[in-house]
Amino acid sequence: MIDLIGRTVGPYHVLERLEDNRTFTTFRAVDPRLFGQPMALTIFPAPADDPEFVHRFERAAEALMVLRHPNILPLYDFGETAGLVYLATPYLDAPTLGNLLGVARQPAEALGLIATLCETLDHAHHQGLAHGGLTPDAIRLTNLPPGQDALHAAWPILHEYGFRPLLGAGGPPSSDLAAYLPPEGAGDDSARADIYALAAILRALLAGAPATTNNGEAPPILPEALAATLRRALAPEPRMRFGSGAELLAALREAMSADRRDDDDTAAALLEDARAAVTAGRFLVASEAYEGYLRLKPQDELALREFTAIEQQRVEAAKRRAALAATAPPMPPASVNQAVPPPSGAATAPPALFAWDQQRGDQAAPVGSAAAPGVPAPDVHAPVPAATPPGKPPLPRGSLTGTALLQPRRASPQNFKPVVAPARQRHQVVLPLALGALILVVALTLAGLMLARRGHGASGTPGADATRSQSGGVVAASSPLSGGTPALNIPAVPSIPVAPTVPTIAPTPTPTLPPLAPVFTDGFDNPASGFPTASGNQNGAGYQNGEYVITVPDPDGYEIADFNNPQFPNPFGDLVVEVDIHAVGAPAGGSYGVVFHRVDTGSSFNEYFVLIDPTAGSVRLVRWTDDQHTDVIPATTNPAIKKGNEVNHLVITVKGDKVTIQINGQDIASKSDPGPSAGTLGLRADAGTGPIEAHFDNLIIRPAR
Repeated sequence: MIDLIGRTVGPYHVLERLEDNRTFTTFRAVDPRLFGQPMALTIFPAPADDPEFVHRFERAAEALMVLRHPNILPLYDFGETAGLVYLATPYLDAPTLGNLLGVARQPAEALGLIATLCETLDHAHHQGLAHGGLTPDAIRLTNLPPGQDALHAAWPILHEYGFRPLLGAGGPPSSDLAAYLPPEGAGDDSARADIYALAAILRALLAGAPATTNNGEAPPILPEALAATLRRALAPEPRMRFGSGAELLAALREAMSADRRDDDDTAAALLEDARAAVTAGRFLVASEAYEGYLRLKPQDELALREFTAIEQQRVEAAKRRAALAATAPPMPPASVNQAVPPPSGAATAPPALFAWDQQRGDQAAPVGSAAAPGVPAPDVHAPVPAATPPGKPPLPRGSLTGTALLQPRRASPQNFKPVVAPARQRHQVVLPLALGALILVVALTLAGLMLARRGHGASGTPGADATRSQSGGVVAASSPLSGGTPALNIPAVPSIPVAPTVPTIAPTPTPTLPPLAPVFTDGFDNPASGFPTASGNQNGAGYQNGEYVITVPDPDGYEIADFNNPQFPNPFGDLVVEVDIHAVGAPAGGSYGVVFHRVDTGSSFNEYFVLIDPTAGSVRLVRWTDDQHTDVIPATTNPAIKKGNEVNHLVITVKGDKVTIQINGQDIASKSDPGPSAGTLGLRADAGTGPIEAHFDNLIIRPAR
């Protein structure tokens, strides 16, 4: 194990060990020549017994230096010092595919990643360069959403490309590499070994774990066409395998097409059953069929709308059932005088509100509800199907095809007769009601006479008197004929307090204040506005056709154009900066943005910068202090960020230690971070795996409110 932490190898200062591959070790280092640019440094001791090793190493490294592809981490530098040879590549802080193993992936998710790697390997193989050590740990995944491991948005990058053949790493391969080597070993045809390793990686993704032995078997849960293709790619005989990534990809696509044809037939049957069940009012059956169909055809918007309508009807029906149950009178207790139910052969009345599917216990739509678009609503007066006739087996539970459907009823029930209660029961109900009504009439009549007498006494007629007892809550009417004895006590009706009506006052909306007037605007029509105009030492930065253009030709390089106009306050404190930016040509993973609160004393510097990645559709906020950079806001994707060469309108608001990022009118992210409270402003472009040309226009600087 090589321990070089804190030492200098060539021009690079080693900071920490990243990984140890038994034969060579990779460290994180910085390049002082590029203001502390982080690099990945792979170091290997030159064999002392092989005087020609360094010469062979230099020739092979020169061949790798010209390999440029968006999915291959480029080799920037190489050299030999103190008996060590080193290879320098950009430092890439991203998880490996090996970190995401452990979950069996769906074929569509895994094949999207494999298709990109097939094209990448073919590009390198056509130049006579093989990877030689392809495993899931040799594949970095960028552009992954934070906290997610879905492979659909992942951008794979092969690192340590060709390092094992370049360094002549001998000895037995590690256990991780051995699981992806063909049975005969790498041999002379290392390009075919790369294709075999890629097929083994696909097998590991579909199974959720790498195979323990190279037996050429596919995971048992795959569709037959895909499993047969994978068995051929992992065949023990080399002549039976695929010779290139293009051949493997074409076979995989054909296998997926065959499996999709089977899915299409199944989906068509499910959709037909779902719509037939809706017509019959069997909404639970229809819901299950729609769910199965949408799992196979999630892009069918019409079926999705139909399914949504069915679910809404089921929810409304449940609400109506609950409301009906809440308002229904309580059932009287059973007694010996209870009406005798009609005989089993008598006709019964249809349900008053709902029609029920007796086979599945489904509830049909309530009266007046609408079915799915284009499907007629079921008739709530449909007859309940009779029980299965003797001698016939019952229908299978959950059966869709071949099930007898309910037919809509077009006429009223025949021979309908209401059930009449016996005379004795009628007398027991009617007589008490009549007696109660008679008593109520007498009481109301006497109450009216007493009130009239009370009113007469109040007008001055002697002998009339009426008093209200406050303690007992009754009205006592006394008559002089009875000697003052109360003639009738009538309970007083208590007054019901009425709650005062409180008017609802809508909250007054907080007025949105207009932005403050700008202190500086620049349409980049005037080269004397405040940004550098020189080319060459500024990597081509300057004014072109009413825009400011920064060109970074070298991969993984960057350029900053500082604002310097003595007529305006600089450095800036709290501010709002707006600018339109777009890339010209393929951005190749590059990014562009704005630098603010930049403080450079010559011996150290501090700054913040916001970078938009138009390839990934993401934005991040970075704080850079000397040779250390921290993602204050990690790469955040948002649909509002336009990709490719389209214009993005960037707004950065700095108020105290809070930074807010807005792109194309959409608030993307906000973060508080204590750092430099003031500093200069600049425009920035960063190259990715290829050059970038960033165009800036309509710059506005205003105070923060």
